[in-house]
Amino acid sequence: MEGRRVNLLDAVVLTQLLRTPESRRILQPRRSSEGVADQRPLPDPEELWNRVGAARQALGAALDAARQRAARLLRTATQRGICALPFGAAGYPARLAAIADPPPVLWYRGAAAVLDAPAVAIVGSRAGSPYAREVAFRLASDLASCGVAVASGLARGVDAAAHRGALSAGGPTIGVPGCGIDVVYPPEHGDLLRAVAAAGAVAGELAPGEPPRA
Repeated sequence: MEGRRVNLLDAVVLTQLLRTPESRRILQPRRSSEGVADQRPLPDPEELWNRVGAARQALGAALDAARQRAARLLRTATQRGICALPFGAAGYPARLAAIADPPPVLWYRGAAAVLDAPAVAIVGSRAGSPYAREVAFRLASDLASCGVAVASGLARGVDAAAHRGALSAGGPTIGVPGCGIDVVYPPEHGDLLRAVAAAGAVAGELAPGEPPRA
């Protein structure tokens, strides 16, 4: 596998391997010779994939199981209208690719171009005060009316107010939930999730069906 370019299936396989502590220890050793935790950023997906090739025997059944899960995930994504971009692919957001630890796979619904558009994140408490929600709504509305995408987490409170403010101005908004992008959470935000995907995009690194993470 040395030097092989990471394709979509490879990238999804990596996300599955990195879910298990045993595979993570093999693919990304995180300690120095003195036993101190290594704080360097993770290798990029292509380097990780090369490590899969070198560690194929040690990974054993974990690699086969990860391939099967990855194939099922991609079938599920297609059935649910979800797209996936592997790191390094055309269309993978340039600013996301430039961070220290870019996701091997970005799952999304909506317009991929919005993910690379000028954007401002507005996030806050799920129990935000009426004043906080009003400020988030107005700020998001003003930004969206200028063509700036408003990114938030689709949570209750300030996040929801920011998305609704952007939608009220007819501008783009990006939802980045703490769960799979096909999971409606909180449960009352189904309409908001669909509206955000229609007006902009819902995107994230968690695979379809992943439950919420606190």
